[in-house]
Amino acid sequence: MRWVISTAGRACLYIHDDLKELIETEAFYGYRMKSIAWTTRGGWSLPEHTGISDDLDLLIGALSPAPGLKFLSLSSYGAGEAALALAASGASRVLAYDIGDAQTMRRLIALKICAAGVLNQKAYLALMGLSPTTRTQKQDIIQQTLEGLPGADFNFWMKHRRWFTPGLFFSNKQTFFMRIFWFLIGVITPSHALRQMLFAESPETRMGIFRRYVSRPWLKWAFQKLGSRINFFYPKAEWSNSDYPKVFNRDPFPYFEHLIGTGLPRNPLFAHYFLDSDQSLPEPLLPAHLRPHAFSELKTAGDRIQVELSASGDFPPLPSVSSEYHGAYLSNVIDYLDPDDRKQLVQKVSRLLVSGAPVLIYSNELYDKVPQGCGLVPDQEASYRLADQDQVRIYSRVGLFRSIH
Repeated sequence: MRWVISTAGRACLYIHDDLKELIETEAFYGYRMKSIAWTTRGGWSLPEHTGISDDLDLLIGALSPAPGLKFLSLSSYGAGEAALALAASGASRVLAYDIGDAQTMRRLIALKICAAGVLNQKAYLALMGLSPTTRTQKQDIIQQTLEGLPGADFNFWMKHRRWFTPGLFFSNKQTFFMRIFWFLIGVITPSHALRQMLFAESPETRMGIFRRYVSRPWLKWAFQKLGSRINFFYPKAEWSNSDYPKVFNRDPFPYFEHLIGTGLPRNPLFAHYFLDSDQSLPEPLLPAHLRPHAFSELKTAGDRIQVELSASGDFPPLPSVSSEYHGAYLSNVIDYLDPDDRKQLVQKVSRLLVSGAPVLIYSNELYDKVPQGCGLVPDQEASYRLADQDQVRIYSRVGLFRSIH
């Protein structure tokens, strides 16, 4: 169960005083979360991701995109936000691959670039669900966006128009499961304790309340029994090749306790769940390419992004030219691959990079899955620094590597 988002500009996200004041107000204390009956077939028919993924401030800080530089972006059931952030931050070319659902990622990228081209920043944020708007205004924004799409994409998005009701960023399985999770927590936790669990100043206090009211022995027993037999949350490929889903299924409580400790209302990925209906996501928590000073670059990002299509589960059709790219980003990709494919992927990515180029790799595994002797060496100092700066903190491992030839 991975929920991912982020931002860009600097490697470290600073929480300003105005944001601190906002999250301490009753308006922000909307942990009840807006309940909109927008899912169908229990949410399982929704895509894996449609919105921001990982900490994109970290991505920009690690890869340092600039004019004249080229980058690779590899994902698994991604929403294209990493490619958009790199292109909007100055990269001259971004080659994007997705091993889970490349066609959906292409459609999402095309829609977002089209929307950025026909909408102003405020309307774009409303379309994504990051800023409030009236129902009538929202329908006008949706129609204006759809009319800018070519025929095939127009037909697809017209059929999935309901995804825009909560905001495109949140029409996915992760949001659906998060709503279920918070509903259940609200059932078993008194309201005063729930508020403390979210807003208490001390991480120890927040986690202590979570242990008292949520991480109960009978619930842990139920998850252990069911999670040992049923794949609740994960795509089949990740379930088959990664140890993490099996551990999570049996005992998800340490993961949630960790998130409670980091402070969900200040987390770029989760803050929107606790906003009241008339509140916008604070600017410091927006993805960098959606902040006012960078939004104009998003409008032309389509000229610099190329999405390579492939069938689900197929190995990415990486280019053949060596030493052409200046950095790469792998978001939870290696967890989907068996050891042989993982080794092949790392070798190919390394061959495509100039010597010394940075490679940012996220993984859910506690141990390092990047094979040795395949052209990438860890930059331990940078990895520790980036992990410490990570504002989202949903992955067990944040690693920066360097290509060697």
